[in-house]
Amino acid sequence: MDPGEHILIFCPDRKVQALYTAALREFGGVTRSFVLTDMDLVTNVTGETVQRREEKQTMRNSLAQLKVIAAPLGIRHQSLLVDPVTLGKVTEVVLAIHDAYPDARFSFVIAGSPAAPVALGLFKMALWLSADLYLATEKIVLEKVSVPRVSADEFRANPNYLHILTLLHGKTGTKDGKPSGITRQDLFQSMKDMYAPVRETNGKGWHRELSHGNFSQLMTVLEERGLVAGQFMPGSSKLRLYSITPDGEIAFRLFSARPL
Repeated sequence: MDPGEHILIFCPDRKVQALYTAALREFGGVTRSFVLTDMDLVTNVTGETVQRREEKQTMRNSLAQLKVIAAPLGIRHQSLLVDPVTLGKVTEVVLAIHDAYPDARFSFVIAGSPAAPVALGLFKMALWLSADLYLATEKIVLEKVSVPRVSADEFRANPNYLHILTLLHGKTGTKDGKPSGITRQDLFQSMKDMYAPVRETNGKGWHRELSHGNFSQLMTVLEERGLVAGQFMPGSSKLRLYSITPDGEIAFRLFSARPL
């Protein structure tokens, strides 16, 4: 399949048109979109109030308008029914989309009640697909949900990750509105005293002392996991400042509070 595919999957709420428009604006480059609905939304139920039926009809009309929004943008949009509404069925629906477009980039938006099976199912599948995940607030503001990409086992295997986060703790990348942090050289020098020898990945030897090579490996892992961020110093294309990210602070608090 075309690796250029960018697929948006979301669950609706009563402001679904505004949510859809906000999501397309936030992500950009969406080529296909899917909204997951349930049987209660698309059918009338005996005994429900007139108000409830009117609300459901309004929602159906809004869902039908999504294709009208998508078409001029060249986006292929579909509404998919989840029946029965279970975590397993949501998983099945999302997996079917993934099977059809295995190389696509995926983005998910959770709306309405986060405890609803469809929302929980999308959250679960976003973790499995390492997808972009957003929560839509009541005012249709999309808030990105950061997904943990590091485990306690990984930190136990190499305590130097925690040592680096300890040195960067509290250094969030800006100070008085200007770039801030620790230079790579200063961070390297501080780590030389804290470095814990670790076995090489292939298990054939030990990094007994900190070198620029294994320091780069440590920093690459932390940056890829979203725990550390680097930026060039103002006016320089070579000197970098390193800081801790919000997820890095979470990891620091979790893992520094327990023995590794």
